[in-house]
Formats: sequence, structure tokens, C-alpha cells
Amino acid sequence: MDILDKYFTERDKQCILAIPLSEREQNDSLIWAFSKSEEYTVSSAYLLGKGCEIDNFHQAWVEIWKADVSPKVRHFFWRLCTNTLPVKSLLHFRHLTTDVACPWCATEAETVNHAFVGCWRVRELWDDCRCSLMAKWGEYDSFCDLVVSWKGLEPRTIQRGMFLAWCIWGERNNKVFQNKSTPNAVLVERVGRYVEEQGKYAARIYGAAGLRSPPSPSRWHAPPANIVKINADASLADEGWVGLGAVIRDHEVKLIVAATRRHRAFWSPEISEAKALLFALKLGRRYGFQEVILESDCKLIIEKLTKKSAALEMDMVLGDILALCSNFMSVKWSHVRRDGNCVAHNLAKFVPFGFEQLWENHVPQEISSFVLMDSLSLD
Repeated sequence: MDILDKYFTERDKQCILAIPLSEREQNDSLIWAFSKSEEYTVSSAYLLGKGCEIDNFHQAWVEIWKADVSPKVRHFFWRLCTNTLPVKSLLHFRHLTTDVACPWCATEAETVNHAFVGCWRVRELWDDCRCSLMAKWGEYDSFCDLVVSWKGLEPRTIQRGMFLAWCIWGERNNKVFQNKSTPNAVLVERVGRYVEEQGKYAARIYGAAGLRSPPSPSRWHAPPANIVKINADASLADEGWVGLGAVIRDHEVKLIVAATRRHRAFWSPEISEAKALLFALKLGRRYGFQEVILESDCKLIIEKLTKKSAALEMDMVLGDILALCSNFMSVKWSHVRRDGNCVAHNLAKFVPFGFEQLWENHVPQEISSFVLMDSLSLD
């Protein structure tokens, strides 16, 4: 810190302290920073060249992916976001010209905006399907921004709207290339049928109750016999400091060890939670445990560790955690809600004497009430 204070501005110090360093020796590697996979893609480079907001591009993909629609509709919207619709549709952005008239109103030049939300016939369809809130194109600069704006809408509304846009695209092409038209009432009924069929398909493929993940518990549960549970949490209560807390208990609810550590850092909440799990795992190794359950209230981190996946800056910390797992016979990941992680949560906020403090067979008086609450909740 003395070196940072001497040579760097406050802003640069915060940027440096936000870097999550790896505890392993790793070689540098090239990554593409504008895609979540770290791999170069033409789509991300195209959006970057157009000056599009990359974060909105990613968020739009999230909204499209989680929508309950068929894969072909998702693909259609993805091509809209990346400006790669087929040339035949006359909606390819780079081939769109102002001298092409709308096939329905014939008085205005056709643009993507006009084709999907601007034409009088299309506006009637959005109203008839009760999803006109999705068609406020004029308020946004790009299709990605429009999709991101759907985030607060009801999932059923988004589902109907995406199927409707798919139907509009097909109906428009039928009019242009075959001079055929379908009444609005039939198109609305078709959208309803798509929604109904999608619901039946999802119920048939994913609807079995046994295949669904159980909800995360809201209270702490004791581990099986001969296995210890290590709870971990992080605190960002003091700016410029990250507090880490960990507690180890066995199947008899006996508190074996508790520890807290403070770092000078400006890590993001997700990286702080990952660092807390790494701190907890190192604590378990120090005490020689071989079979552990590592529990956190950060669902994102637990899911990534369960799938052994990582993303950009977080992957170094998650890689450290997964590498450390080789020191154990068994490591299981568990997600619990905040109420079930209150001991580790309050340990993370506890200010130690120095940078790290450890307690065996007990906890500080300020934390003891939370340990008692967990014990009483098991009765």
C-alpha cells in the first residue's frame, strides 16, 4: 500500500486493488474481452465496430435465451440483434434501402422499425395480442436496447410478443414473395396456438417434478456424519476493505473453528464471495479435513463451481478453488439463503485484531447468538 500511495492516483489505486490475483503460477493467454466465452466472434466485433453497447448485447442474449419460446424463434431474434437476417427477407440492415415500399400500406418506405412495429397493420396485431409494451421501438437506438427493455415485463407477455414477431416476419415474406395475406384474427389465433404448444412441449420435456432443482434452504442444516460443513461469506461494508468469514461445524452442530480475514481490495461482490470460499477451503485444508461441504449464499458462484465453469476475471479465483479441491477426498457445493448463512455473514463483518483472526471451539461473543440460532433451528 505504501508503494501504491506513493506512485498512483486514488482512481488507479482502486483499479489495481480490484484485480483478483491468482495464487497459482499461470501463463498469460490471449482473450477477447467483448464476449462472455472469451473467444473472438464476428458478431461481437461487428457490434463493437458499430459502436453498440456490448453489455446491452449480452443482456439482450440473456433475455432471448430465458424466454419460453422455440429455438427457431430464439435464433430469429438473435439474428435481429446481430443484424444478420437473410437477404431474402429484405430486412438485412446492410441491404435495406429507402426505395422499398411497405407491402401492406404501400405508402411508406420499409425499414426494420416500420416492418415490425411501425405499420398500421402490425400495430393492430401488437394490440390484439396484448403485448404492445414490447413494440416501443422508437424509444430505443437499436434492437438490442429494445430487447433489454423487456426485462421488467411479464414472461407470458414476452413469450406472446416473440411468437408474434416471428409470425409478422413470416406473414410479411408471404406478402412480398407470394402476394398472400392472412387475416389478423387468424394470426392472433396462431400466436395463441404457438404459446399453447410451447407450454405442452415444455411440460412434456421438463415438467417432471423430480427433474426440477429443489429450492435452496432458508436455514442452516447439519452435514451427514463424518463430514464437516464450511460456511463462507464476504462483506463489503467498509469501502476499500473486503471482509471474509468462514465457520466449520460437524454433524453434531459442534463448532470446530471460525475465522475472519480482511483485505485491502475493491473486488466486485461476486469475486469477494469467491475469495471467501477460497479462504474457507484453505481453512478446511489447514485442519486436515478430507470430506467437506462448502456452503455459500451466492448462488452464481455455487452454480459455476458445480458446473466447473468460469468467466473472464472470475475464472482465476474459481480456478484456484477447483485446484485446491485436489487436497480433499470429497468436496460438495451447497447454496443456502442469507438466513442460513448468518454466522459466516456476521464473521465477515467482524473486524479482527490485525488482518486475520481465528477461534477454535468458540466464536466471539458478538457472533455466538447467531450460532445458537442455527442450533435451535434444527430442533
